[in-house]
Amino acid sequence: MGRESVKFRGAGEAEVEVRILPRPIQPRLPVWVTTAGSMQTWVKAGEAGANILAALVGYSLEDLTERIKLYRRARAQSGHDPAAGQVTVMAHTFIGDNNDTVREQVRSPLSHYLRSYINQFANVGYDPEGATEEDKDTIVRIAFEHYFSNGSLLGTPNKCARLIDRLIEAGVDEIACLIDFGLDIDQIIESLHRLNEMREHYSHKMSAGNL
Repeated sequence: MGRESVKFRGAGEAEVEVRILPRPIQPRLPVWVTTAGSMQTWVKAGEAGANILAALVGYSLEDLTERIKLYRRARAQSGHDPAAGQVTVMAHTFIGDNNDTVREQVRSPLSHYLRSYINQFANVGYDPEGATEEDKDTIVRIAFEHYFSNGSLLGTPNKCARLIDRLIEAGVDEIACLIDFGLDIDQIIESLHRLNEMREHYSHKMSAGNL
């Protein structure tokens, strides 16, 4: 298809040849399925031979590990290479030189983000109908501290590396770094070199066969 042209009628009923540019470089486009946590979605994606895109927020590492195993098993049972499917996990990312400094830099924008998704905390007893504004503030404050400590690439390279290593152990193939959650653009740009250093570090470990 990439090298072929098709004819359409243009202005004045004249036939015009149309060709796709730039030409596709893949014979088949990869398919991705996005999931918010449903086990059934992970299984269906595996059965279809699709890749997976999930957000780290809302998962424990134990839950994520279990779902990845289900996904790989479903691929194998449906005749797909279980190792070929790509699992990408999105995580909020901002790498700095000091954990306490980063915590305060991201507190306001990340808390605002978490508050916009506050209904997802129903599984911990949160009742959106009966909650007061004070209740919501308390839930978001607790969620922020948990998420900062355990569910994000926020902090120093050493802190973030511990989570990356655990995600690799869980079976994650790729981390999609969410950097546009409300921080000042200059802060984001200034921090990117640290993120790139981590990318290079893990790329070298993969090339050396240490992952």
